[in-house]
Amino acid sequence: MQNKTVIITGASEGIGAATAERFYEKGANIVLIARREKELMNFSNTFKDQSRVRYYAMDVLNYEKFKLVLEETKTNFGKIDVLINNAGANYRGPLLNVSPQEIEAVIAVNLTAPIILIRLILPYLEEQNSGTIINIASLAGRTPVDNAAIYSASKFGIRTFTQSMVYEYANSNKNIKFGLVSPGPIYTNFVLQNIDVVADLVFSQKFSTAYEVADMIISCSEDKVFEYVSGGFFTRTLTNIGYLFPSIKRILTPLMVAKGKRNREYIRKNMHKLPIR
Repeated sequence: MQNKTVIITGASEGIGAATAERFYEKGANIVLIARREKELMNFSNTFKDQSRVRYYAMDVLNYEKFKLVLEETKTNFGKIDVLINNAGANYRGPLLNVSPQEIEAVIAVNLTAPIILIRLILPYLEEQNSGTIINIASLAGRTPVDNAAIYSASKFGIRTFTQSMVYEYANSNKNIKFGLVSPGPIYTNFVLQNIDVVADLVFSQKFSTAYEVADMIISCSEDKVFEYVSGGFFTRTLTNIGYLFPSIKRILTPLMVAKGKRNREYIRKNMHKLPIR
C-alpha cells in the first residue's frame, strides 16, 4: 500500500476511521469522506503527515461532489488505487415502524450509492488498468435478521452486486479487483448507540473490534479472496445454513435469541470497558 491512494466513505468513526488509520500506517495516501465536517476535520488532523491526507465533508448521495473528489484526488496524488464503500445507514424495528422515507434512505446509502460511486470511479481504474473496490456488507447480507428487513435487503443487494462485478470483469484484461467484507456485530456506535432496538439475534454472534474489521479490509484489498466474514468458519457456515435451509434457522433461532439476550445484558453492564471505536 506504500504510496497508493485510498478513498474511504463513512470515514469519521467506527470501521471507516479504523480502516483509514490502518491504510495510513501502511504508507497509503487517504481520502476521507463523511457527512459530519467537525468530526471529520478533527479526525483528519490526527494524522502526522498531512500531505498524505485529504477530507471531504459530504453525503455519499452527492454524486456531483464525488466526481469532484475523484478529479482532485487524481490531481493531488496522481492516481486512485482503492475505493472502500463503508458508509452505512439503518433504521431498526418492525417494518410498520419504519417510514417510507427511512426505507428510501437505507437503500440509497447502503446500495444505490455504492453502485453509483463504483460507476463513477471505474473509468479512472480502467484507464490506469488497475484498482481495487471493497464493499462493506454484513452478516445480515448472508442470512436475514428480524427487525432489520430493509438493512438485510440492502446488504444482500450489495453482496450480489459485488459478485456480479467479479463475473463482469473476470474475462476482462483490466486488472480491477472487487471484494467484500461481511462483518457481524462490531464494537461501534452503529450497533451500541441504541442497544435496546438491536435484534437479540445480533448479540448471539461474536463481536469484533473496528480494527479487526479494518484488518480484514486490508487483507481483502491485498489478496485474491472475494469475501471476508467475521467470526470465522463457524459463522460463515451458520449463515450459509440459515440462508439455504430456513427451516433449520427457525429451529436454531430460539437458542440464539436466548444467547443474544444474555450477551446484551453483559455488554450493557460492561459498556465502559468495551473497545468502542
